[in-house]
Amino acid sequence: MINSLEQDSRPNFSKPGKEPTTPEFETQATQRSRSGVLTPDATPGPQRITSPGHKQAFVHLGSQRDPDLTTPSISSKPPSVEETENNRDNLQHYTHSEISDQASERPSPPLTPGPYLDQEINYSVSVFKSIYTSVIRLLNLAKQRKSRADDARVQSTIDLIKSLPTIRRTRVGNLTRTLTAKQYGELLKAIKESEDDEFRSYFKDQLRISNAAKTVKPSGSADVRFPFARGEGDSKSPDRSFRHKQCECTPLCVYPTWLIEIGWSQEMKKLQDKAEAYICRSNGQIRTVVAIYMRKMYLAEVKNEKRLYEGYLTGEVDENGFYATDEKNETGEASILVWRAVVRRNGTVDAVRVQDEEFRDKNGRAIESVSLRLPLQDFICKRIADSPEGKFKESLDISSEALCESIDDTLKYYRQERGEIKKEEAEEEKKKRLQEAT
Repeated sequence: MINSLEQDSRPNFSKPGKEPTTPEFETQATQRSRSGVLTPDATPGPQRITSPGHKQAFVHLGSQRDPDLTTPSISSKPPSVEETENNRDNLQHYTHSEISDQASERPSPPLTPGPYLDQEINYSVSVFKSIYTSVIRLLNLAKQRKSRADDARVQSTIDLIKSLPTIRRTRVGNLTRTLTAKQYGELLKAIKESEDDEFRSYFKDQLRISNAAKTVKPSGSADVRFPFARGEGDSKSPDRSFRHKQCECTPLCVYPTWLIEIGWSQEMKKLQDKAEAYICRSNGQIRTVVAIYMRKMYLAEVKNEKRLYEGYLTGEVDENGFYATDEKNETGEASILVWRAVVRRNGTVDAVRVQDEEFRDKNGRAIESVSLRLPLQDFICKRIADSPEGKFKESLDISSEALCESIDDTLKYYRQERGEIKKEEAEEEKKKRLQEAT
């Protein structure tokens, strides 16, 4: 019946070979609630037929039919023009009658939304509350899990700190533990409230030293400039220096706190003059000067190079000769020199030599009883060094073996470079003598 009605209501027939288009059925009272959600109408009533090019019409889809309306039989043969006209007249008459009856029987729509809209709003609010409650529960659960994870992380860090003396004896290194800001705050709180005096003391001293050491900044071989009363200036370039990254002095520290000089060919007097200039002209801001005095090694290398050069000239040393591993090479002693700033009662600053020891003998062997000892105060900011927080008992202790190993590695590359230079010089001298002979 529906297909026939729609067929008759169309002004044009479908093209041959194609099925007629089925009209869309929509529920009469499909409306949007206040929240914008489509809701079906639960009240009984006629159905609507939506046909392209026509207004919506209410029709009954029940079993009762109008006796005057005849339903055309479904056939593949297109209806005749006469049948089409009759069906169209019947449809218009039936539709008009139904619309009139429904208009008289249906009450006018209320001005206020039906109760089902309030139910939908209440349902939406209920769903939202349910979702919100679930989210809050999940967040609380995640927070509890995170809190337990933070507590476990802090406790494992405390256990690690307490086990450090044992770990050191087993020579296990590179132990790190990363904490968030919250976890670090909990760690400090746990340490402060701990009844273990040894544990609190260790954290206060050892870890405080580690934090202070991290603020030391190497400055390379930057120039150190000294002012003069007449406005003139002077500068020197140490081999290495250290500054404090978190200087809190007023005014800020201009000079490095610690620097080192490598005295390869320099004489002792020159190193002494440099140390005094650094400390005194900076008015004690440069507190420590370290020098590695190796002039005797330098003189030994000069003799080695002279012997190698003569060997190239006379042919005693061929192209396969290797200066770095030559057993005839000699070496010399090396010493550690340390000067510190001392403020006298009258306010003047002097440079006092506090260490002068040989750490390498004439055969290149390390002297085990000697080491380079440097307190941590030598590297940190003066304001911190002068405060109770800067009174560190520990010092940096570099053994003579470590110093000699570093020197030997450098000496090997030095000899390789100087060997090539001496070889080229000998070749040039041979050519010159050959030209003079001819």
